[in-house]
Amino acid sequence: MKRLMQVICAVFLLCGCDGANEHQQQQDLLEQLQTQLENRSFSVSDSLPFQYDVEISQEGESYSYVLVIDHFEHAMYDVKVVGMPLQEPSQLCSVGFEEEAGIQIIPNQEDVEKGYYSSITLNGTFTSSDDVVGVVIQWKDVSGVNTYQRYWEIDCAGARSS
Repeated sequence: MKRLMQVICAVFLLCGCDGANEHQQQQDLLEQLQTQLENRSFSVSDSLPFQYDVEISQEGESYSYVLVIDHFEHAMYDVKVVGMPLQEPSQLCSVGFEEEAGIQIIPNQEDVEKGYYSSITLNGTFTSSDDVVGVVIQWKDVSGVNTYQRYWEIDCAGARSS
C-alpha cells in the first residue's frame, strides 16, 4: 500500500510539472512573438483565411482599437493572436495564451462551453493617431502537429471610425 501511494504521489507531481512546463512554453512563445513584432521581423502575408474588422476610437490623448476576426475559412485549433503598435511599441495585447484548452475555431459554429468560437476579439491601445498595429495569428490544424501563422498590419490613420 505504501508503494502504491508513492507511485500515485509521483504521478501527481509529474502531472503538475507538465502544467507548469506548458505555461512556461506559452510565455516563451508570447515573448518570442513580441520580440519579432518589436523588431519588425515578420513579412505581411499575401492572404488571410478569415475576415477582420477594426474599430478605432479616441479616448483623450490615446486611442483604442477593437479588432474582430471572423468568417474563418476552415477550422483552427489552439489559436493565438498577438497585436502591438509598431511605431511606439507599448502595450502588447494577446488572446489564447492563458486559456487552459486554447481557442478552437469551428466556422459557423460556436459553443463557448466546449471551447469552440466563431470569432476572436482583440482590444488594445496606442498613442499616436498615425500608428500601425502589427497582428500575428498562429494556429494548429486538426492533427495538432502542423502550425500556421499569418501577419498583417492595420494602418490606424486609415481605419479610424470614431
